[in-house]
Amino acid sequence: MSDPWLLVGMGRLGSALYASLQAIPVECQIDPPARHKSWPASWADRSVLLCLPDDVLHQVAKWPMPKHGLPKHLVFCSGATPVNLFQDLAKKGVLVGKLHPLCSFPSRDPQAFPPGLTFALNGPAELIGELSRWVHLWQGEVLHLEDVCAAQYHLSAVLASNFLGLLVREGAFLLEGLVQDRQSALHALAPLVRQSLAAALDPNMEKPFSGPAARGDHQQIARHFALLQERDPELAQLYQTLSARILQRMSMSP
Repeated sequence: MSDPWLLVGMGRLGSALYASLQAIPVECQIDPPARHKSWPASWADRSVLLCLPDDVLHQVAKWPMPKHGLPKHLVFCSGATPVNLFQDLAKKGVLVGKLHPLCSFPSRDPQAFPPGLTFALNGPAELIGELSRWVHLWQGEVLHLEDVCAAQYHLSAVLASNFLGLLVREGAFLLEGLVQDRQSALHALAPLVRQSLAAALDPNMEKPFSGPAARGDHQQIARHFALLQERDPELAQLYQTLSARILQRMSMSP
């Protein structure tokens, strides 16, 4: 694939992908920002990378077939969206694939992918060969992901990462009133959070839990629930549900 890739979508993921392609190097051009409602003529016979939200990808898949031609290759960077969303394009001869880094990009400062990332790939052999080459040069790991497994893969990522930030900030909010400010609260909690995360990521620890639920301390759980019930009833219900889940896990045989 000697022609330059055309990168569409310069958000946080798109910016990181662009920096990563430049580092390998793979020639890549940035598509000018535009609110396309149909296949742009500038995409015809090009290799296109879509770094767009899932809802926008679904809109793109509904665009009518153009008269001026389609992309040669279309690779999107979504964990949840299946490749067969673009099956009509595939029937027209477009090679459609997926490249999804199993990582979040909270910073808007565009930096190349760090080594050690896992990348979910799907698509025809020609595309997989090229995308795998990129992953190898990024010192990453390839995860071949069939469409039937896309939802399970994406849910795994959501459960493992998306709620961590929420729970840390809820804990910090409770601590703020006892220390100087939010920064002080987060600083105080940081070692505890890091230790808990390290335990969760240790494959040799069957039950990497701590706290009242891990100890089976129902009285302390009840006191915490009562305190939260006064402050935030919804968070109290979440605390009770998560505590019950840990109690269940602790009762299971290793």
